Amino acid sequence: MPDFYLSRTGYRETELTSNRVQIAKATGGVFYKFTDQLLGQLTFHVANGRTVYQANTRYSLDNFLFHAYKAEIVHPKGFLRLYTIHENGGRSVPLGILGANLLQAVKPHVDWFRQYLAAYAGLLDQSILPQDRAAFEAHYGRPVPQAGDHAGARWLADSDTRFLATLPSAAQAIASLPGGRWDVGMARPAPGSPELRRLVDSLSRIPITQGGALLIDRCALHHTEAQYELPLIWGLQTIIGGSFRLFEINSRGTIFIDTLGKPIYNWETGVYIQTRRYFWEERLQLTLGARYDYREYLVGQVTPRAALSWSWDRKGHHILRLTYQMGFRNPINEALFIHLQTDALLIGALPQTDRALGIAGLNNYTRSSVEAFRAARAQGIPIEKAAKLLRSLPIEGIRPEKVQSFEIGLRHLLLDQKLLMDITYAYQRYKDFHGNVRLYGPEDKVSQLSPQDVENNRLSPLYGRYYNIPGTPQAQFLTIALQYRLNRYFLTNANYTYSQAWGLEEAKNLDPGLGIFFNTPPHRANVGIWVQNLGRWSAQFWYQWVHAYVFEFPNYKGVVPTYNLLHPQISYRLPKWHSEIRLGAQNLLNFYHVQVYSGPRIGAVYYVQYSFDSPGL
Repeated sequence: MPDFYLSRTGYRETELTSNRVQIAKATGGVFYKFTDQLLGQLTFHVANGRTVYQANTRYSLDNFLFHAYKAEIVHPKGFLRLYTIHENGGRSVPLGILGANLLQAVKPHVDWFRQYLAAYAGLLDQSILPQDRAAFEAHYGRPVPQAGDHAGARWLADSDTRFLATLPSAAQAIASLPGGRWDVGMARPAPGSPELRRLVDSLSRIPITQGGALLIDRCALHHTEAQYELPLIWGLQTIIGGSFRLFEINSRGTIFIDTLGKPIYNWETGVYIQTRRYFWEERLQLTLGARYDYREYLVGQVTPRAALSWSWDRKGHHILRLTYQMGFRNPINEALFIHLQTDALLIGALPQTDRALGIAGLNNYTRSSVEAFRAARAQGIPIEKAAKLLRSLPIEGIRPEKVQSFEIGLRHLLLDQKLLMDITYAYQRYKDFHGNVRLYGPEDKVSQLSPQDVENNRLSPLYGRYYNIPGTPQAQFLTIALQYRLNRYFLTNANYTYSQAWGLEEAKNLDPGLGIFFNTPPHRANVGIWVQNLGRWSAQFWYQWVHAYVFEFPNYKGVVPTYNLLHPQISYRLPKWHSEIRLGAQNLLNFYHVQVYSGPRIGAVYYVQYSFDSPGL
């Protein structure tokens, strides 16, 4: 058999689901003033609908429900806030799994591949007797596929082959393949057929853990936070605060590792203090702060902050800003607890998971190195030499991503305060940057992986896992913003941002398959003009330009092309009705563009808005 890639005959995305987006939203609240300084509020937000969502794979979200509720008490000295967010995935499915399990239900994969190989290798053509050949051609209306006929072999495997089981010589042909048989499997349902719609509907109701495609999502988040400003002491303005967050993971094993049928709870908490002091007639401002955060399963983080602001003129028209701060990003729930089959089996990056799968330490090979090994062996390179291409990564759980940031900024009011100029430069240095890797472990979870396991295909499923990128990636950003008032009617704005990252070579040298995801365009610019105070009329016009850049995601990598967009809006006030009518467009010229690689092409949005603001409320 020649070496070639073979997959089952799939479906286009739109043949399995509608790409129509329908979302209904409702927001409301009750606000009550207890005193002139104490305000209480209860608010809610609800969203329901359907859409297609892209992350590690493509998902169809159908009849999802998102609802959030917040209670808050606000005082000039601080606040107390509680909110809870709940989601119900409805009939949401990963489209790749839906297609694969649909084909499995029609004809088991193992039988489809055996039937394909029996036809492609010429076993059927060589073995079938004349009378059975005639019966075959009369039944199917086409000749028996010959050896090397890819299209014919695919057609036969996609067909209902149960008739061939009644032909003795045809049955003998497939019997030469261990376990081969014709009397199994229906024909692949045609796109748009009632049978295909029935199967899609049926599998969309069966959990993915039971051979269907349904993802159960009943996850929730519960959060409380408070902040209070302490009395002034020695001229120090000091605030203290803290927060507590409880995550509720409930997918019944279809997305996360909650396979016991009970939700998994995990939490994080944090406290902070910040103090500010003015000097030199309040022209110099010094701010110092620190925060401590801890998340269950991870190591606590201390992040300090220092900022200096100096006005070198008494009117505050020229200001210098200097800031240093440390920050961190904890792994999201997906990075810690996921267990979902996409192109790879996505796994959480907890140490206990690594040990259970046998990939901890260096007992793993990256996908790119396994592919390089197999390509070398296909060229006849000895296994001892090909084994040098295999690469392992040190796997030891995942750590929070950390960053140190230095920032300097200048703000100037010039030309009789008509021109405002703001320039900011920031330099950031990262450690334990969050990336993604595809790797294999041993088939036997307790064995030591070796090149012979790759040679004999004794590997685990392909795993997809978050990973701390080695080295110290760095980035810098420069932003220039200008605002000029021509007169009382016209105001112009312009801004430009430059972004650059480096220090990523160490990760790519370790393994070219490591995903780093610095998905930031190198150049961005906006130019706009505002028209104000023309009686009841006002208008604005924006031009947006984004330079091409490389966008990287676990399953997608490519260039997002440069795009240019125009965004106008005209407004008219109705004072007697306390209202305003707006007519506008986003992307006026309907320039179709993508903002993420492999994402949808986005065109224009034209809108009419009506807003009402009663002075009595």
